[in-house]
Amino acid sequence: MKSWIPAVLFLTCTSALAGGIDLRLAGCIPGKDVRVALYASASDFSTDTDEAKKALRAKVVKAEGDTVTVTLTDLPSGQYAIAAFVDGNGNKKLDSNFLGIPVEPYGFSRDARNRFKKPGFEEAAFEVGDEKVLQVIHLK
Repeated sequence: MKSWIPAVLFLTCTSALAGGIDLRLAGCIPGKDVRVALYASASDFSTDTDEAKKALRAKVVKAEGDTVTVTLTDLPSGQYAIAAFVDGNGNKKLDSNFLGIPVEPYGFSRDARNRFKKPGFEEAAFEVGDEKVLQVIHLK
């Protein structure tokens, strides 16, 4: 009779982390690193310094073509936002010109764009539940 208790506990614990994200990044540069950061809160997403350190998850993928697919799994249900960029020169940061305009391709979840500044968390945020969610980001 008590043998079913561990199974129920296992299923309950694993279902809390069942969601995931399939991320498709278009506009990559073949042979260059693509850096992806997943954020779970507005306070972490809004920072401009050491962004990857504030991320819930961060991944670096070498682009083999102009489109890259990244999968993030075992995420608790909730709101998330993603920032991604092509690290064209390998310095691990998004480079910008003297006006502060990025010179490397970049993008955000929900293809959020803001003309003069980084979009807010609310503009880029999307829901993750028990199933995988597809996000497509066009890097520009």
